[in-house]
Amino acid sequence: MNPIFNQNALNAMMDQLKARYLDTGVLPNLGVAITNTEETVFEAHDGFADLDQNIPISPQHHYRIYSMTKPITCLALMQLYERGLVNLNTPVKEYFPALGNLQVYRSGVGQSIETSPAASDITLHQLLTHSSGLTYGFNQSHPVEALYHDRHIDYVHRFPREAWIQELASMPLMFDPGTAWNYGVSTDVIGFVVEVITGKSLGEYFKDEIFDPIGMHETSFRYTGAPERMTSCYLTQNGKTSVHDAFDQSEFSKSWPSCSGGSGLISTHRDYLRFMKMLLAKGLFDGNQIIGRKTLELMHQNHLPNGLGMVEHSVGGFTENRHRGVGYGLGFSHRYDVAISGVNGSIGEYGWGGMAGTNFWIDPKEQFGVLFTTQMLPSSAYDIRSDLRAMIYGALV
Repeated sequence: MNPIFNQNALNAMMDQLKARYLDTGVLPNLGVAITNTEETVFEAHDGFADLDQNIPISPQHHYRIYSMTKPITCLALMQLYERGLVNLNTPVKEYFPALGNLQVYRSGVGQSIETSPAASDITLHQLLTHSSGLTYGFNQSHPVEALYHDRHIDYVHRFPREAWIQELASMPLMFDPGTAWNYGVSTDVIGFVVEVITGKSLGEYFKDEIFDPIGMHETSFRYTGAPERMTSCYLTQNGKTSVHDAFDQSEFSKSWPSCSGGSGLISTHRDYLRFMKMLLAKGLFDGNQIIGRKTLELMHQNHLPNGLGMVEHSVGGFTENRHRGVGYGLGFSHRYDVAISGVNGSIGEYGWGGMAGTNFWIDPKEQFGVLFTTQMLPSSAYDIRSDLRAMIYGALV
């Protein structure tokens, strides 16, 4: 049975979000949509795609979805898994020998870092669950993250694939594989594994196996449309807002050597809703079984040890979901305890967010999904995601 929402409450929600985040100049724009398997039951957009040009935001505008690329990349690998082309326990060195015999950080900073050999090899499962020991450089809360920052490891797309793998292999892991959780470039490695197995670029594979069957024709690793249909992305820092990536000079409009499976896609509101409808329908869209029902169930279960969550297992300082009671699966978060999380929701819901504030979640129990879009970095600057949850679940009849 499809869920029923109080439409007056949803309209009031948009008024509240506009007053709190747009009228005060906190965000440039916002879009909210609620979908079930059959239709989008609510959708609203407000604000500007570019503040200087006063271009009104619309459902046709393209967003940098950043880490909302990750669920798509992980789903691609799991398509290969259910076709018998890959085993999740396989060490990644089978595809990239340079990622064998890695070192692990033990102590020190800068030039005084001390390492020792990793206790085991990284497996594909550990890459999918971010328990590989790989990290990101933008946070710089750990000596290894500082090394990533100095060597520009986060900018995956700027390197040819093999050159980036070699750079990554020169970095120590933050911990022995499988012993902790940490957000990082693991999904980018997954994307390159998909390329090695299929012989296609990640963009080509996505188009053939996911985007065309779902009708996601405006989702890609490079924007080639009219400049005014691209959004500008902003950065808030020390109380000031600046342009991070302008709509008419976007880094996402340029051609790069590689596809970043962790953060490289641009998409529209309508396109990503089609991806979410497929997830809600247990992998089925317009008669196309994109992913098997049981494979998808495996993906959105909590795979972290002892039934605990990212907060308990994390050794890093960042995740796109900061609530307790939330674990991690194969490309998705998994809420296993609503009360301890401190926000409304359901046990079993899954989803993820992006660096510029975009976010989505699927609630299998209530049978709906929510998509939120904006373009403001960092995603941790404002807790609009908690506000959104309170009001959307409050509107559920």
